[in-house]
Amino acid sequence: MKKRKGISQVLAVLLLIVVAVSASLLIYLWIMGHIGNIQRESHSKTLQDVIKIDGVEKHPTIDRVYLIWLRNIGDTNVTLSKIYLLDATGQKVLYMDVWAGEWTIAPGQAQYYWFYIPESVTIEEGELYRIKVVTKNGFEAYALFRG
Repeated sequence: MKKRKGISQVLAVLLLIVVAVSASLLIYLWIMGHIGNIQRESHSKTLQDVIKIDGVEKHPTIDRVYLIWLRNIGDTNVTLSKIYLLDATGQKVLYMDVWAGEWTIAPGQAQYYWFYIPESVTIEEGELYRIKVVTKNGFEAYALFRG
């Protein structure tokens, strides 16, 4: 009778290799799934604040007040933080409204904001200006308008 000690050792080594590769593959897939979830969560948080400025118009009866039409095109409530009046290039801040905070727009809704520009800020009739609206999460929207 022949003894086959060599074959059982080879099978044992092959079985260990299969177990090690399978365990490595499972760990890899688990880590990649975890990383994918983290990326999706961070991506959705940065993109959930999405607003659009539909237009800026001068109030028909109140001097130095402009109506800024804002639309929430995201999927969560958006809270405004600040509104800036910039020159046409967007490089120079002429005025910043800090009273925009805690004003919320629901998803899919459009609302207007009364933007008062104080007497200390010069607005030339017919000149181009830029409005910048910033949400609490840092999303920015811009629009040009004539003074």
